[in-house]
Amino acid sequence: MPGVIEAALEAWAECRPDGMTLAEELVPQLLPNIAVLVPGGLETPESARRLNELFNSQAPVGGAPPVFLQMLKPRRGQVHFLYFWQAFSEAAKLVAGGGSTSSSAQPRDTQGRLEVELEQLRDRVLQRIEAQKTEQLSTVVLVDEVHSSASSSGLPGYWREVLEGLGALEQIQALNLEELTAVMIAWLHDASSWLELQNRSAASQGGAASRADRGKSADRRDLEEKGIPVYLHVYDVSQEESV
Repeated sequence: MPGVIEAALEAWAECRPDGMTLAEELVPQLLPNIAVLVPGGLETPESARRLNELFNSQAPVGGAPPVFLQMLKPRRGQVHFLYFWQAFSEAAKLVAGGGSTSSSAQPRDTQGRLEVELEQLRDRVLQRIEAQKTEQLSTVVLVDEVHSSASSSGLPGYWREVLEGLGALEQIQALNLEELTAVMIAWLHDASSWLELQNRSAASQGGAASRADRGKSADRRDLEEKGIPVYLHVYDVSQEESV
């Protein structure tokens, strides 16, 4: 899926993680590879300046680490993908000059809206885990959160597909952070496929409408060139007694 989520997945792959986690000690040397994939980071001098502020330490040697490292919220020396995705999407928003993601305006395009809804679900799930001070989430809670996303979504078709797939989790009481990450990554890939299908459908409908419009235009041109035919019915009234 083009956009922040696809860029986050690409950046994560560039880091060569061990499954759903990445050793915290490896991240500093990977920052240049991550930074270059932040959408819009090099579009203008101003966005490049913001990117530099996030990914380069502003303190002398031994001082505070780069802001992006602090945003990753590592746990026991490991960075989990969900936190990496959260930090990456926040960085993309900051680089674009929009402030925090929580204060951003809702995008109008389908892809942007779906990305926001997925990010909101991710944030609620992580808040639940942090509130419980554990690395597990009840599947009942996860299902409730997905239903919450579906009920408030402007794109219910996608969430219906997600809900249909939740049946596979019925026999599992809870998911640890890595299992939860695997589930949500699958949803991200499903979102990519769903968006592609929507784009194809829209293109097909647009093509049909365009052909219909061309047909109507051709008909109008024929009428303009040939004129509107007028049919006259001539009656022989000489045989009528009343005439």
